[in-house]
Amino acid sequence: MFVSNAKNQKGKKRMALKTYINSLEEVDENLQNLYKPKGEGFALDVEGEQDRQALREKIKEFRDNNTRLQEQLEQVQGRYSDIEDLDPSDLKAAIEAHKQVKEKEMIPAVEMDKLMNQRLQAERKKYESELQETKSVAQKLQSEMSRMTIEKTISESLNKVGQLQKGALSDVLRRAQNEIEVKDERLIDKSTGLSIDPNDWANDLLKNSPFFFTPNTGANSRGSSETVKVNPFAKETLNLTHQAKLYQENPAEAKRLAAAVGISL
Repeated sequence: MFVSNAKNQKGKKRMALKTYINSLEEVDENLQNLYKPKGEGFALDVEGEQDRQALREKIKEFRDNNTRLQEQLEQVQGRYSDIEDLDPSDLKAAIEAHKQVKEKEMIPAVEMDKLMNQRLQAERKKYESELQETKSVAQKLQSEMSRMTIEKTISESLNKVGQLQKGALSDVLRRAQNEIEVKDERLIDKSTGLSIDPNDWANDLLKNSPFFFTPNTGANSRGSSETVKVNPFAKETLNLTHQAKLYQENPAEAKRLAAAVGISL
């Protein structure tokens, strides 16, 4: 390596210039112009004081250059002493990686802004899509919960006012879904926007659409003198007077209503 060569050069002794040489190759290339052909060889041109002064200056310049080059060589050796044992391919890869980093750092600010905006737009579209999907799922769940609430509440109220014809329940619940909606856990009449009582809705259905119910229900029941609006056997509408009256006028209906709430007559 060049380190050992430098040490060898540093250890060489400075030799005096020969006054006569057989070949120019015997002296340094920088000093060959100081010799002129003479006989079969070359003689040092030292004629005249000016020539001798020029020679001394040339020698000094040569020595100064050698000293400066030696110092520079030692500096280079010290700077790169840590990488002497590196594999050239590894060093080349490191230089290439450094070059790529520098190239990326040189991307214009406008291009960086453009790239960032593109990424932000992509993330925004993804977020909006996910948000829309979440809203859609929430609406479906809300709609399903409303449907179940209406069906449960209306079914309970229908059982209190009478017995539906076989197969009529689906039609009645469909009508309820068309006329009623759920807001803040309350049943709301879609046409008026007002809150409604499910028992009142069931009684209105019995009054206005009796064909949904069996003939022995309410005002259509044989021997009944009044419409049965509520179940007198139910805990919420318990009425002993109405129970006795209903049992006297329509025993079958009284037993049915009692059975609807788990009471056996």
